[in-house]
Amino acid sequence: INSGQVCNCAARIYVQESIADEFTGKLVKAMEGVSFGDPLEDRSVDYGPLINRQGFEKVESLVQGAVKEGAEICT
Repeated sequence: INSGQVCNCAARIYVQESIADEFTGKLVKAMEGVSFGDPLEDRSVDYGPLINRQGFEKVESLVQGAVKEGAEICT
């Protein structure tokens, strides 16, 4: 049963090598406009907190694992 909470997040984005730098720059710029925080205190927040410490630790582990495998964090 689905209560309307469907995750449709992309796990990977494949980008043609010839436009990878341009794409990355545009993605970083777009993410600079995203706000994180408590949507109950600020209605303009785009992304609220993770559900619990276990959720945070899972995301942290995924990021660390990706970096260990060669991923770059772009800011």
